[in-house]
Amino acid sequence: MDQVDLKSDQLVEAEDGLYLQQLASGENMSVQYVLFEPGAKAPMHKHPHEQAGYILQGTPTFRIGEEKEEFTLGPHQSYDLPGETYHEVENEGDVPVRNIDIFSPSRGHPAWKDE
Repeated sequence: MDQVDLKSDQLVEAEDGLYLQQLASGENMSVQYVLFEPGAKAPMHKHPHEQAGYILQGTPTFRIGEEKEEFTLGPHQSYDLPGETYHEVENEGDVPVRNIDIFSPSRGHPAWKDE
């Protein structure tokens, strides 16, 4: 069994103000910690992985599909996205967004940047 501690010096900046740390990665799924500073954005993208997540702090705005249907979530809410779904996420608030993402099948770190 591997053990990974969440450490600020292990965060990888995937976009301006958007940081990721791979927490666990198995053959069929992976878990990432995500930090969006205020104003940070994960641009519109898609990937073959199913994605589920849980908001720890902040209020991220998700825009889903080519229509960019908008959803704003808050702490202690979860979400799921089927694979191949276009989406973007933005922190329009004044508080950092912190969340946990789970991908199936396993996803590299930070693989979405290259997709």
